[in-house]
Amino acid sequence: MSATEVVGTICGVILTIGLAVGFAANMPDGVRAAPFLVFAAFFALVTPISALQTRYRHSLCARLAVDGLETTGEVVDRWLLALGNPSFGVLRCSFRTTDGTTHVTDVYELVDEIRKYPVGRAVSVRYDSADPRTCAIDCAS
Repeated sequence: MSATEVVGTICGVILTIGLAVGFAANMPDGVRAAPFLVFAAFFALVTPISALQTRYRHSLCARLAVDGLETTGEVVDRWLLALGNPSFGVLRCSFRTTDGTTHVTDVYELVDEIRKYPVGRAVSVRYDSADPRTCAIDCAS
């Protein structure tokens, strides 16, 4: 888990707790309490999604380390998504499997990670030989 992911998750948890406390403090006045409830519910849902994505990526890398094959791929494109904070981006990577078939995959990652991968950079790709669409880049990093 990157430092950005850790800090983002902690901030989300703190904000959710703060909003819940604000809701509880304003509960007698239902009109003033409603915004606290709406924002607390939103952050309570969004914060675990980021943490679950990180957990999925680590479990996928662990599974592919045992069952996957490794090859070298290349970053063929990258772009940023304007989706709140922390911002995400996409790496489009191309790799060739052992049977010679070329596959292209999109990897969604935090912007801090995307910036580490300029177009043309070689990347380590681990993939499932039964379904090469199930893959991950630079699992060791």
